Amino acid sequence: MTKAADLQLLEAVRKELAWAPEIDDGHLISAVTDGVAELTGEVPSLDQVRAASRAALRVKGISAVANDLCVRTPFRPARTDREIARAVRDSIFWSSRVPRDCVQVVVSDRVVTLTGGLDWNFQRQEAERIAEHTVGVVRVDNRITLPDHPVAADAAERIRDAFERTALLDADGIQVSVAGNEVILRGTVSSHAEKADAGRAAWSTPYVTSVMNLLDVKPES
Repeated sequence: MTKAADLQLLEAVRKELAWAPEIDDGHLISAVTDGVAELTGEVPSLDQVRAASRAALRVKGISAVANDLCVRTPFRPARTDREIARAVRDSIFWSSRVPRDCVQVVVSDRVVTLTGGLDWNFQRQEAERIAEHTVGVVRVDNRITLPDHPVAADAAERIRDAFERTALLDADGIQVSVAGNEVILRGTVSSHAEKADAGRAAWSTPYVTSVMNLLDVKPES
């Protein structure tokens, strides 16, 4: 990729970051090298770190993101670990998507560790999302486990059927294999959004505990 192409991508990334209302890009620095976006600087919350990556990946031509953003706390004085733990615990408790009393919360130096067991990956992701949106959190270590039961014998076929039902997915370019409780996705898609959609569909399979999303993103010319 030429330097001129990288400069065009950099301008597009900066515009996309500025366009996203959920991101405070005032202390955010971006660069692009060989199609890889590099993000550095500070944002006020962990969820904005994730949002910045998603925004950069939306730019056509960006193949990957190196996200070195760090979280600066907007509070002075900063929230204590006890306050953060209570906020995360209470928010998870009142979430309609996470069963009550199934997730334990530990906070140390503003790092949240989630443990416990849940039935579905979307519940595990919701608990993590809640923690990431809590002011003062700098990192989330999600150790919540899923049940280790055998997946259905036709799990791969069910996943392929789910791809066929998804209007934004080209299922012809995706190969699915299942080994134990792990789903492996290989092949090619045209965007990072398609790759993420394929991963979510695979996670919807009962008793899947791991998804290896090895899909390559090759934008259509």
